[in-house]
Amino acid sequence: MSRDALASVYADILENEYFRHTVAQHPEVLNDFDLTAAEKKALKGEAGHKAKEIVIGDGPVMKALHHGPTLSPGVALRLGAALNRAAGLPVGALNGPGFLSNAACCPWGHAVIGDFGIDTNE
Repeated sequence: MSRDALASVYADILENEYFRHTVAQHPEVLNDFDLTAAEKKALKGEAGHKAKEIVIGDGPVMKALHHGPTLSPGVALRLGAALNRAAGLPVGALNGPGFLSNAACCPWGHAVIGDFGIDTNE
């Protein structure tokens, strides 16, 4: 299982409507990636939604990424930008080599996907 592969494919689903549709209609395209059957199932489920309908941070893919080793920096940057874009948040601080200083306010500005004290029940 490769967490980087899972995160990369999820970023593709968030960023590319054509790829999202392809995964939803033809999930066998996921066989080209280093993914477990459970990861493929989670990605197919998420691909069935439009990006704006995906509940950021609460879907099966993000739950799978929540615990475990850190993502590689490039994958973390790409996933963070894709999640922010899908949520309608700014992505400028996540673009470029490394994190810019104003990314400190953003929980996706970290290589670890986890609980950063954001209360989503407000």
